[in-house]
Amino acid sequence: MLEGHLPKIVDPRRLAKQSVSLKGRWPVADLEQLANYLTNTEGEVEADLNFSQDAEGHFVISGQLTAQVQMTCQRCLEPVSLSVTSDILLAVVWSDESGKQLPDNLDPIVVADEHLSLARLIDEELILNLPIVPAHEDPVCQPQMEWLDPDAEDDSAVSEQPKNPFAVLASLKKSKT
Repeated sequence: MLEGHLPKIVDPRRLAKQSVSLKGRWPVADLEQLANYLTNTEGEVEADLNFSQDAEGHFVISGQLTAQVQMTCQRCLEPVSLSVTSDILLAVVWSDESGKQLPDNLDPIVVADEHLSLARLIDEELILNLPIVPAHEDPVCQPQMEWLDPDAEDDSAVSEQPKNPFAVLASLKKSKT
């Protein structure tokens, strides 16, 4: 097992033939696509990746990615710290066509040449595991919008009817006739 700083580029087939395990950290700031979803890029991703060949000869990347990220809570619009975990089970393939022939338990990752960017792999896997609607788990988190209660007794906020935007046109039409 190799521990420490993860290499930027690897040859996944060679690592799989040698049954290499990589364990290390990757700065969140270096993950350009993931950064688009975050409020800040502080922190690191913990990666534990195993390269191997399965019984059918597929080059397999398995392992886990874990990161603590900050996104915007969609309820209160404040930053929320979330733990994101991605369990990886990928088969390295040469093309999309060969990826279609994989067993259902393996997802393909196309590596046309011999090199795989670990940053791209980590980036894409974490994005796939981000919550669709990030929100605080705390029930104290309140929405930023005020909704009118239709059952409220005080209807002073509703008493003023909005002006019809076509009223001006109607008055022009009447004045011409």
